[in-house]
Amino acid sequence: MQNFPNYLIRLFLVWLVVWPLVILGLMSLEALLPDLPFVLQTMVLTAVLVPTIAIVVSPLAGYLVSRITSGKR
Repeated sequence: MQNFPNYLIRLFLVWLVVWPLVILGLMSLEALLPDLPFVLQTMVLTAVLVPTIAIVVSPLAGYLVSRITSGKR
């Protein structure tokens, strides 16, 4: 994996976590607040997901990429 760019691995790992979070978030908001317009649902969802991604997902992806590319298990 040394030849594969680290940023692409990190990008894929972040996407792999974010995609299900978005789906679950939208489904949850639709169930909890069915009358809330979609634009407001996405505003609430991004208010929760963006900090989660910045504080948890991205650093975790960076750690995993460093572990994968350094050959440590």
